[in-house]
Amino acid sequence: MFRFGGEEFIIIFRGKNAEECKPIITDLRNTLLHSPLFFNGKKLNVSVSFGVSQLKPTDSGFTDLFNRVDSYLYKSKNAGRNKMTIEDITYSFDEAK
Repeated sequence: MFRFGGEEFIIIFRGKNAEECKPIITDLRNTLLHSPLFFNGKKLNVSVSFGVSQLKPTDSGFTDLFNRVDSYLYKSKNAGRNKMTIEDITYSFDEAK
């Protein structure tokens, strides 16, 4: 896991395909949801949105993967946040179980 910029982080799941990451991401989101953050005594409302893909034979490099993941991230955000888009299909976390 590493910070990519601003409020964006990248998690690389080695040995997993994109679909196998769905329950891991759901657990991560639920942990964040049930572990509230406080700043100056006030609870912060945190939302998380995810874009998920995997390397494809047609990728000429990591830039292709990162561009695809970034577009999926913004698709999740534009769908109302607290969503994940996996290989261009957007899920709410309630649907992802």
